[in-house]
Amino acid sequence: MVVKSNHHRSNRSIPINWRNVICRSDQISAGNSHRNKISTRKYTWFSFIPRNLFEQFHRLANFYFLVLSILQLVFAGPFSPTTSILPLLFVIGTTAIKQAYEDALRQKSDLLVNLRKIPVLVGQQFKRIRSENIITGDIVKLRSHHEIPCDLVFISFTNEPVKAGIITANLDGETNLKVKDSIPLPGDVIGKKEATIDFHWETLNGTIIVEEPHEDLYEFVGVLKMGPLNVSLGPNNLLLRGSRLVSPDHVYGIAVYVGVETKMALNSKIKANKFTSIERRVNVYLVGYFIILFLMTTVSYILSKTHSILLDADENDFWYLADYLSSPDLKISKEAIGDYFSFFILYSFLIPISLYVSLSLVKLIGTYSLINDRSLINPETFDRPIVNTSDLNEELGQIEYLFSDKTGTLTQNVMNFKCASIDGEIIELSSDDSSFNLISSLTGKKAEKVKDFFVSLCICNSVRVKKPTVTVSPPKDDGLDYIEPTGTSKESISFNIGWEGDSPDETALVEAAARFDVVLEDSDEKFCDIVVNNVRSRYQKLNIFPFDSDRKRMSILVKSETGEIIWICKGAENVMKQLTSKGKIKETYRHVEDMSKRGMRTLIVVSKKLSADEYQSFAGEFKDASLSLHKRKEKMESVMANHETNFRIIGATGVEDLLQEGVGDTIAALRQAGIKVWILTGDKTETAVNVAYSVSLLDKSIIMFNLTNYHDTETCSNSINIYLNRIAATLHGTEVSPESNQFACIVDGKTLFLAMKHLKSSFCQLCLQCSAVVCARMSPIQKAEVVRMIKNCESRPVTAAIGDGANDVSMIQEADIGFGLIGKEGRQACNSSDLAFAKFRFLKRIVLIHGHYYYIRVTNLIQYFFYKVSFKSLCLSTHQLKADPTKVVKDSQTIFHGILLMLFNMMFTAFPVLIYSIIEKNIPESLLEKEPRFYWLNHRNHNMNSRKYLTWLAFGIFHGSICFLTIKYLYLNNEDIVDNKAGGIIIFGNMSFMVMVCVVNFKLLLMARINGYLLPGSVILSNFLVHYFYYVFSQRHWDFYFVDDALFGSYLQIVQEPVFWLVFLLTLVISLIHECIIMEWKRAFTPTIKDKMVL
Repeated sequence: MVVKSNHHRSNRSIPINWRNVICRSDQISAGNSHRNKISTRKYTWFSFIPRNLFEQFHRLANFYFLVLSILQLVFAGPFSPTTSILPLLFVIGTTAIKQAYEDALRQKSDLLVNLRKIPVLVGQQFKRIRSENIITGDIVKLRSHHEIPCDLVFISFTNEPVKAGIITANLDGETNLKVKDSIPLPGDVIGKKEATIDFHWETLNGTIIVEEPHEDLYEFVGVLKMGPLNVSLGPNNLLLRGSRLVSPDHVYGIAVYVGVETKMALNSKIKANKFTSIERRVNVYLVGYFIILFLMTTVSYILSKTHSILLDADENDFWYLADYLSSPDLKISKEAIGDYFSFFILYSFLIPISLYVSLSLVKLIGTYSLINDRSLINPETFDRPIVNTSDLNEELGQIEYLFSDKTGTLTQNVMNFKCASIDGEIIELSSDDSSFNLISSLTGKKAEKVKDFFVSLCICNSVRVKKPTVTVSPPKDDGLDYIEPTGTSKESISFNIGWEGDSPDETALVEAAARFDVVLEDSDEKFCDIVVNNVRSRYQKLNIFPFDSDRKRMSILVKSETGEIIWICKGAENVMKQLTSKGKIKETYRHVEDMSKRGMRTLIVVSKKLSADEYQSFAGEFKDASLSLHKRKEKMESVMANHETNFRIIGATGVEDLLQEGVGDTIAALRQAGIKVWILTGDKTETAVNVAYSVSLLDKSIIMFNLTNYHDTETCSNSINIYLNRIAATLHGTEVSPESNQFACIVDGKTLFLAMKHLKSSFCQLCLQCSAVVCARMSPIQKAEVVRMIKNCESRPVTAAIGDGANDVSMIQEADIGFGLIGKEGRQACNSSDLAFAKFRFLKRIVLIHGHYYYIRVTNLIQYFFYKVSFKSLCLSTHQLKADPTKVVKDSQTIFHGILLMLFNMMFTAFPVLIYSIIEKNIPESLLEKEPRFYWLNHRNHNMNSRKYLTWLAFGIFHGSICFLTIKYLYLNNEDIVDNKAGGIIIFGNMSFMVMVCVVNFKLLLMARINGYLLPGSVILSNFLVHYFYYVFSQRHWDFYFVDDALFGSYLQIVQEPVFWLVFLLTLVISLIHECIIMEWKRAFTPTIKDKMVL
């Protein structure tokens, strides 16, 4: 969202939402309302309680228990209101404390930023004021190694531009040093003969016209007007808030965007919440339980009223109902509403609020097993996995599609210069360095062409030169590769040089040139010095046009020492082909194709010479375009397009990006697990396909569908239909499985644009039938669109995306699960992901092992809770059917005491299921890693489908029935239950409760596959706690609100009877013995794949 301001709106003379920022000179403008105060807090001290409660009660379960608590306070029910209020307060309270703590941390962070003292020009001197008090137009002084407080136009009081090195890791995650250029304010502009800062500041008056604030970090357009100076401003003149100044010692800037208008603030948006497929399934089950709850309530109410009227024979008991029943205006009385909601309260425990608490704890604690997994720690940097959200743990076990970036994800992003095409000939870089002295060994035109090629590489780049001292060896841990050029001598030049570039490609090309005796010795904003065979040449930089993702090329104009003006350009071959008309074009492009097939990254290098008049014409047109405020970018691109023509091709580079260790094995394992892997890259089609073969994504047995170089919709549509028909013919009569899907599709960016715009349905259908898809020449937004297409298709598969760079963020955030790699492309992908780790090969263990365990644990936890609910509800409802409905409704009686029922989920059955859900391993790790097929067994939520859910529900009903019938017919007098005598209900209910706790805990123990004593110990402890608390509550008369004297003396009355222990053991055995028999029968006579492998 763009934050707009009304400041100076009335004085604007330009259209399309521009505003004037006046350069302050002597005092703060009274009317300037743009302050630099930053607030990332979500709450204020007075809004916290109402806003937090409003947010929390948007959750269905929380709102349900709020309504339930109100009903229990209004209507007389079978339970104390405390049984609902206390759990609700616990959930609401813990969540509120957590959010308050997080908000307090945000407030603390805000204060550290807002209260920081910044030197700002006030009057005739710089005064240190709070950062929050900076306003637009302020002149700010920045010191090195300090964070920039707002968005500033970089100025210098010099005749020449000043370079500033900044790090923008807080903005885009890139850790490479970036260079910004100042706008020089020479002496004649500021009223002094010599440019110094010792002058009267009131002479510094002017205007900066800038565009409205927006979140694009790489776009900025403006004009600085000061006296005779009229200079265009671009992104390279803007110092962004959040970045850190590295050099020089201090710089100056004019504040243009402050506070919420800074690009950092506009980009600080909360990521959209992601919901797992299991959460959606649970919500469906909860809706079902709500329906069951209302049905049970309604049926019980109708039966109670029917029995009260029809079965109690004494008509005089209901004389008051005669007019009521015969009235044509039948209305529900207050007593009837109360009776109805009494049943509603009685069955309210169908919805377990403790489920959400348990899920949160299990997910939070479960992340520590992944973070502390030693197999997932990078042995080189010791980086551990980073879990940015624990809400998606179980989704790791449901992935069906994995979308992967190539460079830096499948490859190491370590660039090695392997070969070059120069003047139509291939030059290979041999391992024994025999090719390094190539130029000195050549003569004539060939030597000149090789020299021109490597000189062009040294000129056309964004590499920075770092020169350590000659006598001291450079440190090995500074991240730089130092190369001593061959052919140097003590008489001429002797030095060590390090190069640092914005990308590994740039550095690799300059290093390769140095190995061929062409050394970039020095480079700044005006000149670059190149040494060829110990002879130094200086080139003056006239214009620099950095690499742009839209143009896909970099250009530079330089003047040599002989006065020649040379335009050098390098870029992607599909773009450069349109600009080239001279040289060995066919031969070079054939070599580029060969390099791409070998998996190399390629660039075309071209150049041309300009006359002085041609350059002046271009420079004038470009300056006019750059000063334009309306459609500046389009005008500049138009000028460039008119002049970037008729280049001569001088060569091409081939840089190898080595595959990461274990990538092939990881992708093969993921495919065996039924996960379809796609490669989405901006690289060339040939390179992407070659890498796909290298990592075992493609092989000769797969049927390939080629969708590349399509320019019209009709042809593309015909091809897609042909491929779909071929798939239908091949798969006719066969069952599709991970092994039988043997199709792959190759798509490039242009074809993808057509397919997504006009043929999305058929294209999606084709892709869904393929086990592998390779998409090349893609933009970041196309990556996200492809992920969204698959995610939103009819089958709604679970998608995951993995990448390491800023261009992967869109698809990482779009996917159901986003993986970020901690690599050389910065940490933006890592920060934007749900889970980040150091190596692609770690994905195998994360998905196949941790994902499997997370899924099994969470799904069994959820179904176990529903099992407990059905068990408990069966006991409650069965008692209602057997008891006298009239008295039950009148007395709001229940077989379970409220305090015991409240502690049922909070204590008596909490510890075993938490331990199970944290450490359960139903299949050994070694087997999961060896047999990825186990992962496929749980796909499409197999462990939580309707059949599994109904099975758990049936177990609960079955065990509840056994519990009720065994106790009723073997221990208690039937008349006590039917007549609802107090002693009978208390004895029956509490016996049922103790047996119920024991059965559900031992049921968990029976299904667990955990070795050790932790889970059995927790089961024993939980059953001990039931008896302990029941004993304590029954030993005296309690006056607490939620503990009355209804339990007094009942515990000893039960346990002193020997028949109780017989019934206790008999109920436990009958409830669970059939499961043991069925389990062993299946293992012996109808074993599954899992049974065979585990045994």
